[in-house]
Amino acid sequence: ERTSALIRAERLAMLGQIAANVAHELKNKLNVINAAVLLSQEHVTADRRERTRLRVEQTITATARLISDLLQLARPQQSAPGPVDVADVLEPILDAVVPATVSVRRRIPPGLPTVRAGRQQVEQVLLNVVINAVEAMPHGGTLDVALQLQDDQMRLTITDSGTGIAAADLPKVFETFWTTKPQ
Repeated sequence: ERTSALIRAERLAMLGQIAANVAHELKNKLNVINAAVLLSQEHVTADRRERTRLRVEQTITATARLISDLLQLARPQQSAPGPVDVADVLEPILDAVVPATVSVRRRIPPGLPTVRAGRQQVEQVLLNVVINAVEAMPHGGTLDVALQLQDDQMRLTITDSGTGIAAADLPKVFETFWTTKPQ
């Protein structure tokens, strides 16, 4: 099991390197295309040239954004560890993601200390867990969120009233890209 995890990690690292190389090459080619299209518009009306230029510019901007997203996958963001108030990170996620069909039971006492962590990573993990919990309750339900200090450690428990994870699938939940979702 450990060997297969290492192989998956190596494949992901290689995929990240490939993605970075592809993104770099695509960006260079987009710049060439942009210049060529602008130069080719010399023998058309000014109105048509402007519309074409705008369309090309919008396409290049959208493609560049896509490439930036690809680069983000290739180079995982590491935010410097610092003090993070988990409740302050969690509350806006709950407000933004949980639909009206799901009731939230919050058990978050005031005055909890901060934890030393990367804020971006904490936000990403909490967002993913809350989204998964909400998606496990497509017809509504209850989301229970508890945050507590236990033996100098912060403990966050998120429970939903959804269908749960099959016992056979539990060993897979920490595999990258593993899901039971059809899409």
